[in-house]
Amino acid sequence: MDKDKFNILSDFSDRITQESHPFIGNFFIDLRVLFDFRLGALLTTISTQKELDYIHFKLDEYELAYDFNIEKHFGALDISNLMIDKILKNPEMTERICVSSPPTNYFALLDEILKDVKKYNENYGNKNPYLVHFYTPLTSYPEVAKTSLLSVFDRISDMSFDVRFDATPLTQIPANKLAEFNFFLIEDICELVNKNSTTYTSIFIDRKFMDKVIIAPRHYDAKMLKPDSNLTKVMSDTETALKLFTEFCFCDRRIITTTKKGT
Repeated sequence: MDKDKFNILSDFSDRITQESHPFIGNFFIDLRVLFDFRLGALLTTISTQKELDYIHFKLDEYELAYDFNIEKHFGALDISNLMIDKILKNPEMTERICVSSPPTNYFALLDEILKDVKKYNENYGNKNPYLVHFYTPLTSYPEVAKTSLLSVFDRISDMSFDVRFDATPLTQIPANKLAEFNFFLIEDICELVNKNSTTYTSIFIDRKFMDKVIIAPRHYDAKMLKPDSNLTKVMSDTETALKLFTEFCFCDRRIITTTKKGT
């Protein structure tokens, strides 16, 4: 956890050494980073302690593979990725999914990230109101889940937040709208930087994201890699390349559980 915290928060110490100090106040936060909804959908399908123990046992494999593939890593449950997608899109399942979806280290550190942003802004006289835009992959986000999430913001004094929830995927938001944000916590960096993305030109040609902080867990699409690819090198090279165009870093996502694996 300490290593993850350092990786996430170190961007702010880097910013303090810059000659210009732009206000950090418009956040785009992908709820898929804070909670594992795929795992939550999977958990809605099980009914026995044995199945739950199996999921706990396989968590490390699932987290360290960086592919978010439920079907591959929990094969004994005979649940396909297509079935998981159908559950996630079912409006009648949203509340059960939210209750079942485990939080991640990103959620655990959210209030510390916001406090560090507040400290940074106050050091340079920036006191604008804060906008937090949450992307939810679910058809709706239950009020009880919103209340729980918003309690994080209530714990931070002297910060005024305008919090919004929206189901429009990042890939469908116009580049000029995304350029209004200066801090991104997103699940898949490819959604911002692939050649078909709305922001490709803004990032790599116009260089309008140079002063924006972008943090994402490591993730890859097996279809885009050669069979003999060195995944560690691919991730390292990707991070190094993107740092030329934005303040980017990978930070591993880890699921927080209250039950020990195998118990």
